Amino acid sequence: MAPVGIAVAVIAMWVLAVMTLAAASPQDRAPLILGHTAGACPFLIALVAAPLFAALLAVMRSLAPTRLRWAGAASGFAAGSIGALVYTLHCPELAPPFIGIWYLIGMLIPTGIGAWLGPSLLRW
Repeated sequence: MAPVGIAVAVIAMWVLAVMTLAAASPQDRAPLILGHTAGACPFLIALVAAPLFAALLAVMRSLAPTRLRWAGAASGFAAGSIGALVYTLHCPELAPPFIGIWYLIGMLIPTGIGAWLGPSLLRW
């Protein structure tokens, strides 16, 4: 059920983003999507998530997972999600289109790294 819940949350944010963009004037749409920190936001979220990501991988390894790639991806997604939450406290841009794109990318960076490193780091 977790993948379904994640998909529902992402789709809900994208629907809110589309509604926000539809209500905005054409000249205001690009700033709603790009903001001022679009180039740095995903990487800062991944950086904030890095310590938690390392801790989650250590915990996951002690649990002896059998699906190493999925376990790594789940650890990365959990860390990225919490990293996005923490970054929200600092980021001045909270428009739904911005969050729906750049925060999601920031959450997917550790997810991808976890899926990539999971088979080698979580082997027991």
